[in-house]
Amino acid sequence: MDGVAGPTLALVKGHEAMTPSVAVASPIAVTGATGYVGGRLVPALLDAGYRVRCIVRELRKLDDRPWRHRPGVEVESCDLAQSERVAASLRGCAAAYYLVHSMQATGRDYARHDRSLAQSFAQGAARAAIQRIIYLGGLGEMGPGLSEHLSSRREVERLLASTGIPVTAFRAAMIIGSGSASFEILRYLVERLPVMVTPSWVRTESQPIAIADVLHWLVRCLEVPETAGKAIEIGGADVLPYRDLMRIMAEELGLPARVILPLPVLTPRLSSAWISLVTPVSYRIARPLAEGLRNRVVVTSDLAQRLMPHRPMSAREAIRKALARVRDNDVQTRWSVAGPVPGDPDWAGGTVFTDRRSIAIHAPPEQVFDAVCRIGGGHGWYAADLLWRIRGALDTLVGGPGLRRGRRDPQRVEFGETLDFWRIVGLERDRSLALLAEMKLPGVATLNFELEPQMNATTRLAMTARFRPRGFLGLLYWYAVLPLHNIVFGGMLRGIKRAAEQRPDNPLAKPASRYGRARLWLGISAVGTLVVAAALALSLGWADALASRFSSSLPQQAALLGLFILAYAALHRRWPQVWLAYSEDLLTWPEEWMEPIYGPRAGQGWDSLSVGSNGVPIETEHGWLLINHGYNQDRIYRMGVVLLDLEDPTQVISRPKKPIFWPEELWELRGDVPNVVFSCANPVVNGVVYVFYGGADHVIGLATCPLTDLIEYALHG
Repeated sequence: MDGVAGPTLALVKGHEAMTPSVAVASPIAVTGATGYVGGRLVPALLDAGYRVRCIVRELRKLDDRPWRHRPGVEVESCDLAQSERVAASLRGCAAAYYLVHSMQATGRDYARHDRSLAQSFAQGAARAAIQRIIYLGGLGEMGPGLSEHLSSRREVERLLASTGIPVTAFRAAMIIGSGSASFEILRYLVERLPVMVTPSWVRTESQPIAIADVLHWLVRCLEVPETAGKAIEIGGADVLPYRDLMRIMAEELGLPARVILPLPVLTPRLSSAWISLVTPVSYRIARPLAEGLRNRVVVTSDLAQRLMPHRPMSAREAIRKALARVRDNDVQTRWSVAGPVPGDPDWAGGTVFTDRRSIAIHAPPEQVFDAVCRIGGGHGWYAADLLWRIRGALDTLVGGPGLRRGRRDPQRVEFGETLDFWRIVGLERDRSLALLAEMKLPGVATLNFELEPQMNATTRLAMTARFRPRGFLGLLYWYAVLPLHNIVFGGMLRGIKRAAEQRPDNPLAKPASRYGRARLWLGISAVGTLVVAAALALSLGWADALASRFSSSLPQQAALLGLFILAYAALHRRWPQVWLAYSEDLLTWPEEWMEPIYGPRAGQGWDSLSVGSNGVPIETEHGWLLINHGYNQDRIYRMGVVLLDLEDPTQVISRPKKPIFWPEELWELRGDVPNVVFSCANPVVNGVVYVFYGGADHVIGLATCPLTDLIEYALHG
């Protein structure tokens, strides 16, 4: 859009599915499909056009994998210790990935167990006439100082090739990705310890690699025959010591620099005990990893780049990408006990504390849900209101919203609304309500309510509080408030139970019982032959959504091109200005309760003749964000943004001079009223504003823009 200093609203358009680049007749076998790398390799192979046969010991472990039922996926149950079973499972496959290791075996048995499984697999692969085996092992130079963990990996390489099948042996150092044991150890250490007394291996150099780069080379080698029978070293773009990884992790987490004090006296045994004490990663997993960290592991051959050129990520890029996945989950408040990817270990994805409790309520789900939806605002939180007020006051002192935002309506809630210092991020009527904390916290907190109907009109209400701590202060915060949970959350559940089971005397206390579940107030423009007036429609049910209409008391000569209801307030256009009106009952709008907020700007600007408001304003911490329209003598409608004061919306905080959007498409330029675009609604979903707008008074269009971009433009132009 020419001459626009603000954000661009991009039209949403469909797209065609990508065509797989490779298609093969024979499936590719993947062992270790329930593991970290294998579980991510399977969808990567499917996306590349391959059929995949997953060979696992327990089929049920694949049940929660999102790719389990994708076309092209086969599954086989097989004990790799039995070579005959291995041969039967591999028969008909073109190649096989061997991604099995036994670090969780007791004591030092993992090395012996690894050798036994590798030998059995190689024999079975030979019987099945597998053309090649692809293996992912560890990086490091052979020698007397090589750890037992890395030595075991080299021995597995040798055994896989012992039957004459060409083996492509990839060798990698630490893999960076949410869910990787090495990465999670790094994350936990940095998050939990502001001061660390560490082993001397924090000074040892390594060349970590992003999981995305590992998957790229693992898949790509199938298309490069020259990789068969080769040992290929792969690594990221950086060679750096472990303490530098700690520094980068702290910076990406937004934590203060960690104080690292290396001590040479810490043996691998003590190191692994220290890791298992500070992190949830078990000693059996930490021991071989800690032993491996004492070796310098860097790429010494450029074979990977010569055969399969690829630019790997830097360590910072890889860490940032891994953390972004967890942050996305924070926003969605869908943390799984299985980790960031279904099937990952419990500790994958960082620390998430959970407090889950439930109660049986002798009331139907809709009545329980109504009681849940009355939390916050003037009603309070059903229990320990003094503690809530103290928490709100403390939050206000440190710059948070506190309890001053209250709630929009005492009875009803909508997606995206605020309840004191919580925001509704998930809403399914009569089934669930999800809240995200916006108070100042050393972490991210959510509060979820889930309703499950039981026998005899009884409902089971479950409440789950989750907290992802940020740094050591986050851990202290959780344990400090944990003793209060029974008072606060237990009391809240009991209060909801009392409210739901109590039959209200006043039917107006439960509007749903009087009007039905689909009661909606609709702001509409009533268009006649001479005037355009404001009107409200009240739906009594979907079949008669517009059966009952109430004329607004706004003056009939007022040209109302957009009306929204904000509790009992409305923004409307009374030409040529935008006015704010108030009502007690949504039916009458007294003239004395109206006042103009802003009007056309002087000069020849895009909104110098008339302005109008459109859609529900978006509540942000900076103020009410309003997407408005205006036009000048050329009668071309353009859209801009206005920021109104949060406490007093009659005060304009900011109003950038340039528009963000104007007619460009043919259906915006031509129609019943040409050269017109005006917003009708602008809901916010996952941080993106979806602007539904009218084009030439003839069609409805959709444009999107990140909410942060609109706020930035509203504040700074």
